Amino acid sequence: MTHRAQRDIAARIAAGTAWLVAARLATRAIDFLGLLILANLLVPADFGLVAVALTVVQIAEAVFELPVGQVLIRSALITHDLLDTAFTIGLLRGALLAALMIAVAEPFAILYRDPRLAALLCLLVIAPAARALVSPAMTHFAKAIDFRRDLLIELVGKGIALGCSIWLALSSHSYWAIAIGTIVNPVAMAAASYAVAPYRPRLSLARWGAFANFVGWSTASQLISAVNWQIDRLLLGRLLPPAALGAYVLAGDIAAVPEQAFVRPISRPLLPAFTALRQDPPRLIAAYLRTVTSVLTLGMPVMLGLSMLAQPAVHLALGPKWQSSWPILQWIAVSLIPPLLTAPLGALSVTLGRNDIFLRRNLIELAATVPSIAVS
Repeated sequence: MTHRAQRDIAARIAAGTAWLVAARLATRAIDFLGLLILANLLVPADFGLVAVALTVVQIAEAVFELPVGQVLIRSALITHDLLDTAFTIGLLRGALLAALMIAVAEPFAILYRDPRLAALLCLLVIAPAARALVSPAMTHFAKAIDFRRDLLIELVGKGIALGCSIWLALSSHSYWAIAIGTIVNPVAMAAASYAVAPYRPRLSLARWGAFANFVGWSTASQLISAVNWQIDRLLLGRLLPPAALGAYVLAGDIAAVPEQAFVRPISRPLLPAFTALRQDPPRLIAAYLRTVTSVLTLGMPVMLGLSMLAQPAVHLALGPKWQSSWPILQWIAVSLIPPLLTAPLGALSVTLGRNDIFLRRNLIELAATVPSIAVS
């Protein structure tokens, strides 16, 4: 790779990261605004109820997850056959998810002793189904490390979802305001994606082989990652009343804002960037280490600051009914610092075709998480 080509990649990475940071800041600002409004209009029990249902949906989504976008980005040429196969996989995945959630809705509601969960599960599954149907042609822009259109569709989705949630919360003061916002966002994003990245869907699995190689390790890794992410809410949903779980969920959502606003935008351009350096191991290693340093340098002070300011922040922004959240927020913010060290590992493992690396990392995290929850 020539020096000029390397500079071009670096420039595109910088520009792509800037757009992603802008997108995340804007969308997380919308999310945070919605969170503050809903927290003042609803009660902690509403958040706890929706969190239990959403946890099951998100774990199921991970079980059927395939790195469709990653496969397309790694491909030397994104052909129409590849796009058709990616779309068909997404459609089949959405149908399987819907069937699974409908099948388990009633038993799950009985297990958690709340009949409202059945309807929530059946409706919330629309969200991952919609995410799976985003125009696969969006990967053309991701491959070029151009994320401006991602910013556009995210703003459209978040804005429409926020409006729907606030309207329903004001009119009904019901937990359905949270659920509807969760659904409307990906549906609006999927619709907008076809406007900015036109693609005419055609059912085909002609290039299934290109995706099948990623099924084994990647599916297992995604499953363990989702369990790591949601196991606390799944277990606490059985042990705590909805109001207490709602306080915990809100604290977790607030603690996740810095990571979603800053760390994920930095990590997302890494796959195309690492892929471009795949044939140059020394530069790939150097790029990985620089990324780890950048993520830690940016993320650690933010999380420590959030932990120290948890009490006044919750008091000022959410009011007295959420005061039980601030001690939880303190600890969750600190606990999110160690994962910053491995934030770029997913992109590196896919680049090297070693998804087992990420799986092992997730297994280690799970082995530490479950005993921690049991002890606490």
